[in-house]
Amino acid sequence: MLNTDIPGGDTSANTRADLQNFRLYSPGIPRERRSTDPDGSTDNESPSRGVMRYIGVWGSAYVPTITMTPKLREDRPGRGSDHTSFISQACPAVRFMETHECSPSPVDNSCGGPFPCPPPAEIPAFCKDTSFITTHQHSPGDLVANITPTYASRIAQVMASVAASLARAPLSPTEFNATGNSARGVNFHFERPDGRVNHFVVAARSINEDFYRQRVVISDDGGRISATTLGFNPGDSFYISVAAVDRQGHESLFAYPEIRCDSTACAIPSYAFDVTAPLPMPPPPPPDHDTDDD
Repeated sequence: MLNTDIPGGDTSANTRADLQNFRLYSPGIPRERRSTDPDGSTDNESPSRGVMRYIGVWGSAYVPTITMTPKLREDRPGRGSDHTSFISQACPAVRFMETHECSPSPVDNSCGGPFPCPPPAEIPAFCKDTSFITTHQHSPGDLVANITPTYASRIAQVMASVAASLARAPLSPTEFNATGNSARGVNFHFERPDGRVNHFVVAARSINEDFYRQRVVISDDGGRISATTLGFNPGDSFYISVAAVDRQGHESLFAYPEIRCDSTACAIPSYAFDVTAPLPMPPPPPPDHDTDDD
């Protein structure tokens, strides 16, 4: 599910440089939903993160005039949109947003605390009004005069091109699995999807990276590959997966779940299938004992 919510390019909150980018929110596992939840990390995964990677690669290929900024959480702290209900039903979903918004909503939790982080300093003071009286979001100030039509149209182009590319691509390979390790080589196997598949690509990303380093073309539904071929040093830790490609070059989503390989083994992450799980509630603060009263 590709959800666009607040894509107008508000002229009060965004500079010319800001309008060269858009935010793309996608949750990991577990989902980062509350104001007190820290941002996610590259060392987790989810089906929605797979959609994020697809948009980052193919959206920029079709619409090179705008760049995706990945946000590793479901939404801004304590906020949500129409993609939330899809994720709750285990449907991969992401949210497209303008770079900055004229709203008191904090952008993310990357400040390190206390949470939630405040809005960026460059946002005008009237945009930080917690009553929403002078802000543009959810207020009478949400006017056509405040948007940048060319910016909104580029986000629409990214969404349309990604949706069309996915619609034309084969389905993802299924039952992907890998054994071995990153030091001596990885053996992999998967089931071919129905449809017109011309070839497959195997790719891997470091546990510290959001995106795959390089695509290795293969023709069979299994084989052996080295860390070096994938762009890594033997013994490095990475996630590996495979996608199907048709004769015209339309690429599927990569198979889910990715397999994590390190110097000793390859395995499916233990949390990979609990895709709707939120982060647990933080523990309650310790009781405030007054020694005089005791």
